[in-house]
This record gives sequence, C-alpha cells and structure tokens, in this order.
Amino acid sequence: MKLKNFFWNVITSGQSDMVDIDILRKTVLLNALVLPGLISLFFLGIFAFIEGNNFIVILNSVMLIVFTSVFFYLRISKDVTKASTVGVWICFFFFLFLADRGGTQNTAILWILIFPVISIFFLGTKKGSFLSILLALGVVLVFAFGNTTLVTSSYSTAFQVRIMAVYTIIATLAVISEELRRRIYEQLSQSNLDKKEAIDKLNKSIKEIKTLQDILPICMHCKNIRDDDGYWFAVEKYLTERTEVQLSHALCPSCAKEHYSKYLK
Repeated sequence: MKLKNFFWNVITSGQSDMVDIDILRKTVLLNALVLPGLISLFFLGIFAFIEGNNFIVILNSVMLIVFTSVFFYLRISKDVTKASTVGVWICFFFFLFLADRGGTQNTAILWILIFPVISIFFLGTKKGSFLSILLALGVVLVFAFGNTTLVTSSYSTAFQVRIMAVYTIIATLAVISEELRRRIYEQLSQSNLDKKEAIDKLNKSIKEIKTLQDILPICMHCKNIRDDDGYWFAVEKYLTERTEVQLSHALCPSCAKEHYSKYLK
C-alpha cells in the first residue's frame, strides 16, 4: 500500500486529490512521458558511449538534465501548463534533430511518430495539430535535403512515404481522441454542475420544510414571529425570506365586515 501511494505521489507530482481532473490528467501524462524518457535516455547514452558516438552522449546528457528539470519544476510549482508546453517544444526540436541525424541505422526518426499524441494531448487540438503539422513539414525538408550539406541522413522514398502515412494516421487518431475526450469532459462537467444545483435546491427545500415544521413563537397581539436568534419579524417578511412563498394582499369576509361594513351595505 505504501509503495502504491508513493508511486501515485510521484506520477501526480504531489497534486491534491481535489485538483481539477484535467490538470491531474496532464500531470500524469507528462510524468508518464518524462520518467520513461529519462530511463531511455540513460541507456541510449550508454549504448552511444560504447559505440564511441560522443556527440550523442553529450546530447542525451543534455536531454537528461532538461527532462529532470521539467520533472522537478512540475513537482515544485504544480504548473502543469507551463511544464507541458516546455516539454512539448523540447520534444519538437529533439525529434526534428533525430530525424536529421538518423541515429543507428536511421532508426531514430521513428521517435517522431509519438509527437502528435504528445502535442495534441498536452496542448489541445488546435495548438497540438499546428505543432504536429510543423514537425511534419520539418521532416519533409529533411527528406528533401537528404545527403546534402544541410542534412546528415538520407532515407529511401519508400520509407519516407510509409513513415509520413503512419504519422498522418496517428495524428488523425490523436485529434479524434482528444476531441471526444474534451466533449465528454465538458458533458460530465455540465452534468456535475446540474447535479450540484439540484442538490442545492433540494437542501434549500429541506430547510424550508424544516422551518415550516418548527414551532414558531408568534406574538398574540401583533402576530410577529420570533426567529431562532431572538429577532421579531412580520409574518409576511418571515415567510418570504425563508421560503419561496409569494404573498399577495386579500381581504377575508370577517375583516371586510368589521372594517368596511358601511361600504358593503
């Protein structure tokens, strides 16, 4: 149980249980990206060191520092919006760089496939889609200038077509999933708001019923009513302030005969 609580505390950056569910979602997703990323970068750095690729070792070390900084910044500040924005932009430039460098047997470019999911889930449909398209254009430029002084790696035409097709499919699915999630979230939020309003009305009605069921001290002469705090109120004011009763003036037959008998003849 303690291990489970510890893991939950780490993955949520210590966010309160009362925090908005969307903030909690982004926090968990960001940590689910950063923590495995730290582990991957560590081992990839070791492999690069074994292969003697010092440049990749330095790059992975820098990314380790950046990802660690994002993790601790989120835990300290709880500002998931800023942390996720920084994280997405870091992934954008890092993935574009990997597409340029190619990596071992030109496989590093495969990392770009997760970018639409990352950007759209963290930044929303509009901003996430814009960045996904921007990265796709950057990769297309890498393909166009392959094996030149501008770009380090080159890819076969068949590979270019396949990876961009898969990238497009993943981006489309990410957009659909995020839009469905957003609409469901809005419907649930509205439903919870409606429930809260209904509960408030119910509590108010119960209070009004309780008020009317109590024994009310009423003056035997002026008919004013005394409340629980000892203050006296006219019957009309007491009822209108504590219930939804709307009072209107009328004249009963007895009062009409007593006060207006000469007009009734």
